[in-house]
Amino acid sequence: MSGFELPGMTRPRGSSGASEDSTGTVRQQELGSMYDYLAKIILLGPSGTGKSCLLHRFVKSEWRVLSSQTIGVEFASKIIKVGTGARRKRIKLQLWDTAGTERFRSVSRSYYRGAAGAILIYDITSHTSFNSLQPFLNDARALASPNLSLLLVGNKLDLADDAPLIDDSSADTYPYPPPTPSGSISSASAMSYATAHSSGGGGPPSSYSSTSTIHPGLGSQLKATVAPDGREVSAVEASRWASTVNIPVTMEVSAFTGEGVDEVFGRLARMILAKIELGEIDPDDPMSGIQYGDGGGVWNAGASDGGSVRSTLTTDDVGAGGRRRRKPRRGGQGMREWEECETPRPHSSSANRPKYPASFPRRHPSAPTMAPCVVIPVDTNWEFKQAGKEDAKFLPVSRFPTNVHLDLLHHGVIPDPFMGKNELDVQWVGEAQWTYKTTFAAPAVLGGAKAVLAFDGLDTFATVVLNGTTVLETDSMFVPERVDVTSVLEEENELAITFDSAYLRGWKLVEKYPAHKWGVWNGDNSRLAGWDWGPTLLTCGPWRPINLEIYESRLADLYVDSVVDRSLNLANLTVTAEVEGHPDRARFDISLEGKQVASETVEASCGATSVSFLINRPALWYPIRYGKQPLYDIKATLLTGDEEVHTLSKRVGLRRARLIQRPVEEQPGTSFFFEVNNIPVYGGGSNWIPADSFIPRIGRERYYNWVKLAAEGNQSMIRVWGGGVYEEQAFYDACDELGLLVWQDFMFGCGNYPAWPEMLESIDREARANVKLLRHHPSIVIWAGNNEDYQYRESAGLTYDYENKDAESWLKTDFPARYIYEKVLADACADLVPNTPYHPGSPWGAGRDTHDATVGDIHQWNVWHGTQEKWQDFAMLSGRFVSEFGMQAFPAVQTIDAYLPLGHADPDRYAQSSTVDFHNKAAGHARRIALYLAENLRYTPSPLEHFVYTTQLMQAECLASAYRLWRRQWRGPRREYNGGALVWQLNDCYPATSWSIADYHLRPKLAYFAVTRALAPVTISIARTTHRHPRDRYTRVDVDVRTQIEIWASNLTLEDLAVDCVVRAWDVESGEETYSQTAAAALALPGNRSTEVAALDVPVRKRKSGEEDRIVVAAYLVRDGRQIARHVNWPEPLKYVHFQKPRQLLVQLTADKTAVEISAEVPVKGVALECGDDWREGGYGVDQD
Repeated sequence: MSGFELPGMTRPRGSSGASEDSTGTVRQQELGSMYDYLAKIILLGPSGTGKSCLLHRFVKSEWRVLSSQTIGVEFASKIIKVGTGARRKRIKLQLWDTAGTERFRSVSRSYYRGAAGAILIYDITSHTSFNSLQPFLNDARALASPNLSLLLVGNKLDLADDAPLIDDSSADTYPYPPPTPSGSISSASAMSYATAHSSGGGGPPSSYSSTSTIHPGLGSQLKATVAPDGREVSAVEASRWASTVNIPVTMEVSAFTGEGVDEVFGRLARMILAKIELGEIDPDDPMSGIQYGDGGGVWNAGASDGGSVRSTLTTDDVGAGGRRRRKPRRGGQGMREWEECETPRPHSSSANRPKYPASFPRRHPSAPTMAPCVVIPVDTNWEFKQAGKEDAKFLPVSRFPTNVHLDLLHHGVIPDPFMGKNELDVQWVGEAQWTYKTTFAAPAVLGGAKAVLAFDGLDTFATVVLNGTTVLETDSMFVPERVDVTSVLEEENELAITFDSAYLRGWKLVEKYPAHKWGVWNGDNSRLAGWDWGPTLLTCGPWRPINLEIYESRLADLYVDSVVDRSLNLANLTVTAEVEGHPDRARFDISLEGKQVASETVEASCGATSVSFLINRPALWYPIRYGKQPLYDIKATLLTGDEEVHTLSKRVGLRRARLIQRPVEEQPGTSFFFEVNNIPVYGGGSNWIPADSFIPRIGRERYYNWVKLAAEGNQSMIRVWGGGVYEEQAFYDACDELGLLVWQDFMFGCGNYPAWPEMLESIDREARANVKLLRHHPSIVIWAGNNEDYQYRESAGLTYDYENKDAESWLKTDFPARYIYEKVLADACADLVPNTPYHPGSPWGAGRDTHDATVGDIHQWNVWHGTQEKWQDFAMLSGRFVSEFGMQAFPAVQTIDAYLPLGHADPDRYAQSSTVDFHNKAAGHARRIALYLAENLRYTPSPLEHFVYTTQLMQAECLASAYRLWRRQWRGPRREYNGGALVWQLNDCYPATSWSIADYHLRPKLAYFAVTRALAPVTISIARTTHRHPRDRYTRVDVDVRTQIEIWASNLTLEDLAVDCVVRAWDVESGEETYSQTAAAALALPGNRSTEVAALDVPVRKRKSGEEDRIVVAAYLVRDGRQIARHVNWPEPLKYVHFQKPRQLLVQLTADKTAVEISAEVPVKGVALECGDDWREGGYGVDQD
């Protein structure tokens, strides 16, 4: 096997030819050996990307299949000519191909030191190789020359005509050769790139220590790679990543054909020469990576200038223990001293160069250790009062964290804003200033430690004073703040926070920037005066925790970048710890369900320290219905000596999630749906608003109950809407545990936001802080820039030229917010969550009109708002993904009674009263509710119970109709005409009449149960249409009228089903069954798509008798003798149907008391059961069919 020696064997150094191009004459060789500058260049990238092949192609101008693993470094050199005329120079490139597997990167990192240039190489057919570049880049910038020149190079797919070049050494379909050694690891096992276990016969490892036996597979042939879908990394994606990490040049080459190879090295040489000429690089500087041609010093004594010769390290150098044994330094021209001043750190990287030299002495494990990081909650002794009011006295807070309304309510200063019209009586609170203060003791800050006050959330304009010194001023409730208070902290401390009126401050900013075209939907330009689903309650206060932290070193962040390969058999985890201070080491632990999967300890310093792990056959996280939701615990621990200084943990799920936007067949436009672990997922679910106007009183249990309600309602996705808040961790934890996908908006909605420099800086901080807080959650599969701001732009006629890509010019238009959504937020996501899709807004689609149903997502408000279409026409109101639609309904009668001051006896206890009307914030709600009721149902506004029931039935019919009709358009691969629908909205923030399908008290409305059935894994549906065919174009009499039904089934499971479809019909007035037939026998229902079943006339006993208007049709899916789905289709509108009151209505519990059986002698529509207030105890259900 080429390039491999078994342990214990030695290999003589190969003889070398001239490293430069040679014609064979001695004179030409002598001339060719002269050069002006010697430049050290390193080739970086994961194993299997063709670095050695690229090096060999450049030096020898030929294709050669080389060893798949560089153990230490490959060394070669070549002289190239750069420039013209007087500027023409000869630069000798001393080329080092460094190890790509983590195991041997720890050895070859020492060769990064002082490099003048670096080429990062990835395989364009492998996203995994591309996503693995960041640690290599971090190391290069930490160890190489301060003036390092960088290129990003994609190696194209290499194919040969004479023989297949697919590496089949692994049964896995991982797109490039697995790290050494190859072998089987159990599903709960992982391998750090820097460590490997002896697989023996493929059994599990006995430990994960830093010792291992070299596996004979080390020298397997590097052959060309093939991706299942060809190219995986686009040039645009590569260029975008390069711009985010400040790599100025991206190129694509082919080591196989030689295309572009010479230009890569020539381009890098020109970049280096330009820096020399501009004085940015001084060849006399030993850290520059450059020497003058007459210098004579080289970076590796004794290495020849031959092409592609294995350098100073072989498998024998590594030894059976896997540790490097340094060879003795040869005399004469040895390595520069900085090369050996510090043993390279195993597979860790630092994003920032250490402030001390590499030879700075490390603390010995037995030396005195630094004190651990201490976190002290500042959550007691808090008091508050109205600022600037002479007679105001400090009162104790009701809780902590808190806000002013909760504290005022606790002391009876204000009435409950949710009761009656009390909201009007508390408006003064939002226009006053409020001061919160506390006292706390602090331990001494010794030695090199610092003290930091960490504010997780201050709402909103706050001035923070510690011991009489102003230490912080804030202007965003969404930006966590950290303040070094070492110089201010005392043994006993007083902390005071004064909150200004955000409402008044907002108006002052509006007046400060009159040139901006201010405008919003809902509320006012200060963007603080309410939405159309909740009350106007302008809060302030310390709404999230405050802590005092004292430390010398701490973990500022812990992030896991996970990439699951297409085969789902391998997960590549890059675990990064952001470190403050100077600890000795960092330990990274991975566990699953309490069992350790992997552990690795590396040296650490201030900045980013990363470790990469491979997990073979990982336990994957799946959306609800498609699998389990295993969560790995990732823990980082800082160590000094033998002491643990600080620990930080995150729970992560491993999954391969993608947003699929590709052309669809038979229709214009592109798809928009989510794929998780190669499974297309129909995104049926709902929108989420804050669950309370006062966030601090929402507990973890309440969050869990809300998410559980959605999950039990067959929902697979929930959208955190952009007009609320970045939710608490408890919310996302529940989504992770229960398997709900999360669509996460940034907090911008329904307006034209300004973009002055200070605001852009604040927005950037907000975005990055919150992405960092939430990015470990596997449930989050998309970030969207805003809610309906592009739609507002259209309504206001603001400037938007999608083809204009000059971001700075956007700031000069009357729609500067584009810079926020397409630059600031896009860059934050590209930097921090590059593997999670970013969508500029919702709705949005490729810069087109936001109502374009063929691209992106739409908000379908032409039922209720807009043109107020009939809900029966939802089939014509679809989109590729409908992220908002809805219909209002009253809450439960118990909820109304609870907000009426006198409850059941209140004089305003009727549907049209001013108090009930006050608890509906939607403009024009009375007209819209009346319109849809009048068009569809017989109703009266009194008694209240009847009206509440009728509005809930209306909402249930509307939403179920939408889901049935849109699921029909999920028709399989390349025919995903509708990829999901999210109802507006799941929940309420206070007791109200709204679009929610469950009210503030978690009481489901009838629509909740209708949606639950409409989103069941397997459904059957019916649509009824009337066709009129006149004999000629003039007649009004001779018209053939036929009423037909179309039946379709939807199977969202992954199993192909064989079913029978049974159709039955009844006369609604007599109760007589008029039809019963099997419409389709042994019908095949392929998995994860809809299937058309049958089309037939409404079964009547006599045609043209008008019987169609009194016939109820039901369809059933039967599998193995068991009914698995049903749907009942009624003539519409329902107000025309002559319902009969049942005389033999029977309701009884089943023998096992797990269900209620209901029967009647005539068809009954909209049956609701209510048994007590707690429906979760089996007390509340509905069957609206």
